Amino acid sequence: MENRNANKFKSLISGTSNWLEKAKQRKINEAWLKKTQHIALKILLELKAKGLTQSELAVTLNVKPQYVNRIVKGLENLTLETICKIENALGIELVTINNSDIDFNQIIVSGNDIESNKMISSSTDLLKAEKESDKVLLEVKDYLDALKGAGEENSYAMAA
Repeated sequence: MENRNANKFKSLISGTSNWLEKAKQRKINEAWLKKTQHIALKILLELKAKGLTQSELAVTLNVKPQYVNRIVKGLENLTLETICKIENALGIELVTINNSDIDFNQIIVSGNDIESNKMISSSTDLLKAEKESDKVLLEVKDYLDALKGAGEENSYAMAA
């Protein structure tokens, strides 16, 4: 028994360790690792709240359970595609991107770069259309609320 423990100890101390390299990698990747760990915690809390297992999430995402396990350990550098799939599967928002802080009118592009000008113009048009559709939706909601209120008033008048 003593000989076995001694051999195990010798194998541990004689091997080359890469702990320093791992520590350097963690320092280099610190920013995204912290964000990934925050996302992992949100996923774990949501799984618990919904009574789901990691394996069930893996089936929903069509990935291996080991991959989900790496995600919830905060070890995966997630793509936006994966984040969106998880958000849809759990019905939560993991990452918020604020589009209101982008002003495409302030981007200066040389006149020779026609493709960039087209992309900026298209993006600006899309943002304007999104804002317009939001306004229209609010107007429709207000209109429906007003109709509902008028309908309730009429039902009270008929009852009296």
